[in-house]
Amino acid sequence: MKRRGISLARGNVRLAVTDSGEAMAPVVLVHGLGGSQLAFKRVGALLAGRARVITYDQRGHGASGVSADYSWDALVGDLGAVIEHLELRDPVLVGHSLGASVALCAAAGTSDCAGLVAIDGALPVRTAPPKWARARRAARKPSIVLARALMRALRVGSAMSIDELQAIAADLLGRADEFERALRSLSCPARYLLASQAGPGPDGGAALEAARVAARRVTEIDPAIELTWLDTGHAIPRTMPAEVAEAAMSMLRTRGDGAATRAAGSG
Repeated sequence: MKRRGISLARGNVRLAVTDSGEAMAPVVLVHGLGGSQLAFKRVGALLAGRARVITYDQRGHGASGVSADYSWDALVGDLGAVIEHLELRDPVLVGHSLGASVALCAAAGTSDCAGLVAIDGALPVRTAPPKWARARRAARKPSIVLARALMRALRVGSAMSIDELQAIAADLLGRADEFERALRSLSCPARYLLASQAGPGPDGGAALEAARVAARRVTEIDPAIELTWLDTGHAIPRTMPAEVAEAAMSMLRTRGDGAATRAAGSG
């Protein structure tokens, strides 16, 4: 698969975008908080030759630039800018964690989306914020400091400060109502792939239960949305790339069926 690197200007920040460029139906893969587009490397390889695969580093991540603006509107707007710049028609949006929420809101704001695959994110979770003090203590460990510096140097992680990462994570927890409105506004089919294993730490079990409650709320809002619980942890694109790729392909097949129906209706 021949991949083309693009530097896309968005105000005062440049986004690193990768486009496989084939004349096929497009799939846009959106990574999570603290990661980079490399999180979807295995998924992209499985989609090669079957779809036009587009990935990008969210602002403050990977090879994209840092910014003074990490607002929700900026993050969702970045995805819209990638779609507009590449002139994508009816893309399938696949997002992981933070990227799932970004993809949900982007999909809800347009009728030009063929499908949404939300991976362990985009849930209207209502829960108390995690204990940030523990995360801050862990972040000060020499091994973690060194690892973050190495990831920044290799441009595969986040260049954002702990305060900036925490602010985005906290912001997500306050958007349950917005995510519910987005789910009601969707004009495309949607699938959720969710981790059934609790995350590490003492808050993992509570977070999983909150996710299960929120997942039930998703199906109350739209019973047509398919939920799949996978026997793995949060890093689903890495641990179960075949399941992610197949979910994306199922949306592409639905996209093709819809195109065929529209063509028959206009004939």
